[in-house]
Amino acid sequence: MRPLFEYLLICDIDNTLTGDDASLGVLIALLKERRGRLGFGVATGRSIESTREILWSMGLDDVDVYITAVGSEIQYDGGVRFDEEWRAHIDRSWERKAIVDALADIEGVRLQSHPLAQRPHKVSYTLSDGGAMAAVKRALDRSKIPYRAILSHGHYLDILPIRASKGLAIEHVAKKWGMGEGTIIVAGDSENDRSMLEGPFLSIVVANHEESLEDLSGCYWAKTPSAAGIIEGLAWWGVL
Repeated sequence: MRPLFEYLLICDIDNTLTGDDASLGVLIALLKERRGRLGFGVATGRSIESTREILWSMGLDDVDVYITAVGSEIQYDGGVRFDEEWRAHIDRSWERKAIVDALADIEGVRLQSHPLAQRPHKVSYTLSDGGAMAAVKRALDRSKIPYRAILSHGHYLDILPIRASKGLAIEHVAKKWGMGEGTIIVAGDSENDRSMLEGPFLSIVVANHEESLEDLSGCYWAKTPSAAGIIEGLAWWGVL
């Protein structure tokens, strides 16, 4: 059942929501003031456990949808109810163990050790240098395993099912809730936000974005960073 709001704002967390506490406070106040018209969700590389913790610390406790693990998981109801339809959809052709085995012996490619970094549909690595990414692609392409590779900040690599990404997860939620493309606003700053920023939604790229995003078109390019840029973009798109 679709929640009763006209628009839905979905934001990345790190360096998009975070980075400017004063502007974040203004954004939270705006979200509460416009609660009947504007829904709120996040799309992040974090685990659901880490996502709930940081949003709670910010005072963001009224969240309609959590898209976590770089779009490989969707949760509702305070992050405790998983979207099983999405999980089954992306699981087709996913071979997690085969991916781990294919990349096990590549120099400069190290599995991230944090217990929440690895998820059922996400394998996360740290790369020592740019050359390692080419070796990863060669190994996975040779294995014929369907996959999606997302490199952020030059050395953080996430391998996902081919059917998973932040953008595809948002499209799934939009379809589930019967929301049109022009009613969903997305905001981000980094390469792992690309799939949602280049999608059919109303996109906001905050001023403190990665240079690699500058080939995108059709976005609103905020002049201010972090939460201030989100507010600026909401005004530009006529939502405030």
